[in-house]
Amino acid sequence: VPPPGPPPPRPSVAATLAPTNSSDEPTQNIVEIALSMNETFSTLVGLLEDAALVETLSGPGPFTVFAPTNDAFAKIDAATLESLTAEQLTNILLYHVLSGQVLSTDLSVGLQPETLAGSTINVTSLTPPTINGIAIIDQADVLATNGVVHVIDTVLMPPTPTPAPVASAKNIVELAQATDFLSTLVEAVIAANLVDTLSGDGPFTVFAPTNDAFAALPNGTLASLNQQQLIAILTYHVVPGKFMSTDLSDGLKAGTVQGDDVTITIADGTVKVNDATVSIPDIEATNGVVHVIDTVLIPPAPAPTPAPSSGEFSGPAPTINPTPATTAESVVINSQLVLAEVTVDAATLESIVKTALVATLSSVTSADQIVAFSVVSSRRRRLQQTTTVAFSVRVEGTAEFASAYATDIVQELSDAAQDGTLTTALNTAADDQGVPAPSAPAAANDYDTINDATAVDGTPTPQPVAPTPAPSRRPTPQPSQRPTPRPTAATVDDDAAEGAATAPLCPSANYGGAFIGMASDTSSYTVTPAQDGRDDVWTLVDEAKPPPGGAVVH
Repeated sequence: VPPPGPPPPRPSVAATLAPTNSSDEPTQNIVEIALSMNETFSTLVGLLEDAALVETLSGPGPFTVFAPTNDAFAKIDAATLESLTAEQLTNILLYHVLSGQVLSTDLSVGLQPETLAGSTINVTSLTPPTINGIAIIDQADVLATNGVVHVIDTVLMPPTPTPAPVASAKNIVELAQATDFLSTLVEAVIAANLVDTLSGDGPFTVFAPTNDAFAALPNGTLASLNQQQLIAILTYHVVPGKFMSTDLSDGLKAGTVQGDDVTITIADGTVKVNDATVSIPDIEATNGVVHVIDTVLIPPAPAPTPAPSSGEFSGPAPTINPTPATTAESVVINSQLVLAEVTVDAATLESIVKTALVATLSSVTSADQIVAFSVVSSRRRRLQQTTTVAFSVRVEGTAEFASAYATDIVQELSDAAQDGTLTTALNTAADDQGVPAPSAPAAANDYDTINDATAVDGTPTPQPVAPTPAPSRRPTPQPSQRPTPRPTAATVDDDAAEGAATAPLCPSANYGGAFIGMASDTSSYTVTPAQDGRDDVWTLVDEAKPPPGGAVVH
């Protein structure tokens, strides 16, 4: 009697399921084979019962079933399986079933038989036999009375879930809003101010990344984007016109709204846009079509823009530098600002304003994008100065989205002027150069004023302050010792006030005092002498709303 040895190895799935003899007639149908191997196929059997497919696969057939093992299903998150609807589960299971008996000897590389789910699978290799490039056939040709079973190590996922979220009564934005797995895309479209555009007539073809596609980006990517960068990425997913999947061809280069091309490749039944796979094609909307993709498309980095030439002062109202035209890849937005307290030369002012615009506008990340700069008008006074400057900004994108870019620029400039951050940016830029800083008065840079002066790819329509004649140099009246008469009505407008005083406003012996008079608007004003002691310059200050510097009276 031989000495006892180790127990014989447990037979493999392949050994267990393989027919003992190729000539043996099968005695079990496909479902009975699966039921007899509970340790290998219990998950598959349970899902077949849930999807009410047991009776179907027990029928006469014949069928070819690519049967995932329990280990294959274990690769899928349990919560994902539990979240499937009955229709989605049925679609996945039927994607593993072919009509007719297809033995391993019938397989060839590139073979794409249609499944009972309606979509095709692809035989991508014979060494080892592999389906869709991921599922290896561990055991082939397990014969049943109603077909054949091939055991695979990975669950096959159909390219098109059922039902596809088709909503022909909705436009592209409405369709995305009604689709849970596109919620991140919707949030991004709202943040980029593209809702109105993609709700327009179109037509558009949108390659729509899923929530999982956005989640696959490096941590913090979305949060780090400024609005203009976000617009560039989103519009790189949009192609003008309506292109169904049947209109796409291998090697096709499609021009996007952003300006760069995307490349379509079709291989082994899989459609890709650049590196993104189309998982759900042909979701029609009232203004185009959506193809769902599994990866966010990132546009190529733009070429650097040549540095602009400097604008120059040539007088009170110089002509504006020529504005570069909008191209297929960029849009030029023209706008203007009204500045106060400008005391620097033209070149320094241009440098300060450009630096402040880069700090203020999300669409401007470099001074090179400010392709034109000019002074529209300049008012110079001893104590007050107002200068209107026009500038042109080049942003990445196309004219179709130009109105959205212009609206963002107007909003950001006016908001920054109202809350003081634009003046802060001007101060910072001036401090860096060691020169006095201009300011951006809120009242002169409200939304409507900036909006009226903003245009796309054309000459802006600035609204400069009317030129002011130089103040007259009348001799200063000598003060009288008799009581000062009540002054006649005056206005706070410095042009009207200039030269209007024909008698001293307060006794020369009382320069440190104050005189209370009434202006034409019935407000109470305090008149005080210039701080340098000159008796020919006075400051008219509204006591209720004292402005910086007041108005000048000669």
